[in-house]
Amino acid sequence: MNLVCGNAYRYYCRWITPPHAKRGICVCDMQAWFFWFNSVTAFHGQAQLSVQKTEFDKGLSKDCFLDLSGIRAASSNELQGADDLGSIPDALRKRILEELAKKIPLLPESHRKLALTNLTT
Repeated sequence: MNLVCGNAYRYYCRWITPPHAKRGICVCDMQAWFFWFNSVTAFHGQAQLSVQKTEFDKGLSKDCFLDLSGIRAASSNELQGADDLGSIPDALRKRILEELAKKIPLLPESHRKLALTNLTT
């Protein structure tokens, strides 16, 4: 599958408990790196962007949080059955870029800059 930075994808993760499909925004097509959407905020509460379903009806099934505190890599096996949910809406992209413009304590600076660059273009 050819990934596109700024597109959202749904793919099945067997390694998380319990195994289930995850939704994420591709931030690096070459490494298959994603920011994940989660139902609840991460325990540390840092860089958890609240996203309403109405902000991305095509890609989200409910209100959630986009975890900008860390990047997750998808395996080639996970991507074989992935669904491309399309490009994130411009308004949501703008909100993400505003958050990425700030330093995020848990996110390595190189990852933050890469995501900022790849989601800007």
